[in-house]
Amino acid sequence: MLSKVLERFPSLYPYIYQSYCQPSILFYGQSKILSRRGVQQGDPLGPGLFCVSIEDIVFQMASELNEWYLDDGTVADTPEVVLQDFQTIISENATLGLEVNPSKCEIFVLGTDDKQIKESIHAAFNIIAPWIDMPKRTNAFL
Repeated sequence: MLSKVLERFPSLYPYIYQSYCQPSILFYGQSKILSRRGVQQGDPLGPGLFCVSIEDIVFQMASELNEWYLDDGTVADTPEVVLQDFQTIISENATLGLEVNPSKCEIFVLGTDDKQIKESIHAAFNIIAPWIDMPKRTNAFL
């Protein structure tokens, strides 16, 4: 995260570095927890720093539709392109210490009502992300 800030916003780097170079102390009741990694929820800088951190991943997507709001992404294209993008998201996030939660992911197949095609697409995604959900078309909305 700090290297991305230095690269994209060098004038902000000294302030951000000073804020994040040492662990923060989080208080939970009488306990103290050292926060040593990433940004904390509620940190006013958190959303911007998170976006700077994942920016390169977002720009790697090949899907025709590629829309993001913080960590919520929507990609749409052919099943093959979306599957490749999803694999990229998983592998590149891992390099940042982030993980995709497949149980919060959804696949919508539009353009066909063929049950076998839909099941084969779901099976392909399920290999790399078990528990990925495939709701009914009537529940598809952005």
